[in-house]
Amino acid sequence: MLLDQTNVQIHSLADADEVAYGACVYLTNREGILSLPRLELCAAVLGAKLWKTACISLKQPITESYFMSDSTIVLNWLRAPSYTWATFVANRVATIQDLTQGNHWQHVKGSENPADILSRGALPNQLTKEWLQGPHWLSNDECTW
Repeated sequence: MLLDQTNVQIHSLADADEVAYGACVYLTNREGILSLPRLELCAAVLGAKLWKTACISLKQPITESYFMSDSTIVLNWLRAPSYTWATFVANRVATIQDLTQGNHWQHVKGSENPADILSRGALPNQLTKEWLQGPHWLSNDECTW
């Protein structure tokens, strides 16, 4: 889906409670909401920016970083140089590659992706214990992911 670049709108919604906070971003235009793969790419940009902010805020060395998405299309976009793609995808791929400093992105099943509940419009009181504490599989050895 090509964007009508004369009327692109971005809507950022944020909320917080004592237990958690979150944000979501929607990109719209006269044609409507972006295609799902492009939205998944926007989510990956948000994840990369959130990672960078967390690294800066922690003020301590991070030994390893892992990046995951349940979108195989996004993962394939990220495996190629950004100039390979059309402008919309290329710009976001370049941003992700720059922010994540060459760290590898890997696939996570949608059913095991805690961010999945956010994409379904969950309210803070609907966030599960797993979402607040992280998926159980993260405590396993990384070779089992």
